[in-house]
Amino acid sequence: MNTHISKIVVLISFLCSSYSLFAHVELDNPKGGETFVSGSTVTVKWHITISHVTLNWDLLYSPDGGTTWAAIQMDLPPGTLSYDWHVPAGATSQARVSIIQDNEGQDYQDESNDFTIQSTTSISTILDFEVKIFPNPVSETLTVDLSNNPSWPVQLNLLDAYGRSVWTKKDDDEVMIYIPLRSYAPGVYLLQIETAQGAYTRKIIIARV
Repeated sequence: MNTHISKIVVLISFLCSSYSLFAHVELDNPKGGETFVSGSTVTVKWHITISHVTLNWDLLYSPDGGTTWAAIQMDLPPGTLSYDWHVPAGATSQARVSIIQDNEGQDYQDESNDFTIQSTTSISTILDFEVKIFPNPVSETLTVDLSNNPSWPVQLNLLDAYGRSVWTKKDDDEVMIYIPLRSYAPGVYLLQIETAQGAYTRKIIIARV
């Protein structure tokens, strides 16, 4: 009986030590699948899953799915859990970020899945007079007037501050489109309008009166 109990204790100890081999830090944003625009600012966030004596953090960026890496910021203070990242130029659908926890002992790391960066220089622009968007700032309903748009169909996509799509619509001939925003949190959003002739992006501010 004592031998049986001893084996259980050893097994439990082994499982606990094996669990400690997994990453002890986790990225919260970006996770993968988002779309960001070059030149915009994205807040990279992470949290600690198991505490250590952390010396600092290293934040890295890869444009090619993790094949090569470049430093975003090295030696961030140990209490830091976010960083405002200026999204670099260069369109890619295989962008990734990685956060490395530098500890007194073993270091730990987490890495996002692929996300997309759109380069503003690679997106053709629809002239302002072809699209009217109002009111802006908006509290409840945003109106998109496409009555002067000569190109159909139209794809509309509303992105939040993290580049996540929160509303989308594809329309073939509707000239007035109403976007209900009452349920969305106040803040800055991006409205992307795509047609066969090009793309148009407008910053939308949701504000509560």
